[in-house]
Amino acid sequence: MQLNKTLFEEITKKGSKTFYSVSLFFPKEIRYDVFLLYAFTRTADDFVDATPPETQKFQEYKQLTGSALEGNTVDHPVVNAFGELVRRRSINPNLVWDYFTALDMDVDGRRYGSYQNLEVYIYGVAETIGLMMAKIMELPEESYQSARLLGKAFQLINIIRDIDEDEKLGREYIPQDDLGRFGLASIRDGKNQEQRMRKLIRFELGRFLKVNKEAKKGLRFLPRNYRVPISTASDVFESVGKKIYRDPMIIFREKVKPSVLSILCTVFRNYVFSWKS
Repeated sequence: MQLNKTLFEEITKKGSKTFYSVSLFFPKEIRYDVFLLYAFTRTADDFVDATPPETQKFQEYKQLTGSALEGNTVDHPVVNAFGELVRRRSINPNLVWDYFTALDMDVDGRRYGSYQNLEVYIYGVAETIGLMMAKIMELPEESYQSARLLGKAFQLINIIRDIDEDEKLGREYIPQDDLGRFGLASIRDGKNQEQRMRKLIRFELGRFLKVNKEAKKGLRFLPRNYRVPISTASDVFESVGKKIYRDPMIIFREKVKPSVLSILCTVFRNYVFSWKS
């Protein structure tokens, strides 16, 4: 099992240095379950995000997952361990299939007419992860809505931050209603109309900040040793949002990420605050 734990950690470290850095502050008893959850979803995401999407491999991955969820041993270290995690942490398998359904939307490369349409996708690709995390941390059911909101907030800021990257992949997550509100036909159209694009991005950021603020109310459900990494993740993504708000067009010049130093400073601040509260 130690070899697999190393594998899960390496996939997490390679996939997201931000998430990896924050996850290191989870207690040891759940840290590798968190790495495993990320490794499972990152592996699936990589099939979908390939250019072109590796559809066959993704379908095979789903089939292996189905078998693992039924209690069978499969020839894939991540999927095999994930099936055991779902059983051990009493995770509802429907969450896994809802997640896969959202990835199918990515394969299709669909656009979203309204924010309500986008919310269906966000539930599958992100809120389900929040709910799985809640089960890993053994949180009370009262926390589940906040867990969903936190996953939703993280997805919203990722959508905003990755607007340019996704557009190049032929994906557009900004709702058509929102584009129309600012007189834009598409993201590509917005690149040539900077003032309108700035207003659109700030509008989307306002939505993210509102959801993130509401999600933070759920921190009260967390034990102190879980509160630091979760609150740090929320805070660093909020700082990313505020940086983009100051200069919305930065997303077309670079991928905005928090520095390791800023993450560590936020961890220290939240650690101190957790003992004062």
